[in-house]
Amino acid sequence: MTVMAERASSQLSVDMFERIAAFAERECETVRFEFIGGRIGLRKLTNGSHGEVAMWLAFHCK
Repeated sequence: MTVMAERASSQLSVDMFERIAAFAERECETVRFEFIGGRIGLRKLTNGSHGEVAMWLAFHCK
């Protein structure tokens, strides 16, 4: 098996990723998965309000 064939076979399908992400969301509300290039990435949720962060950025980036 070539390196490219090995990489292609190790990637998840979108359907499989969605099932894994749904299970994880039911079990733990503080993390979210990202699906990039056929691989799962883990992202911890922020503890701040999105609106507050956006307003802070808008104020400081004028």
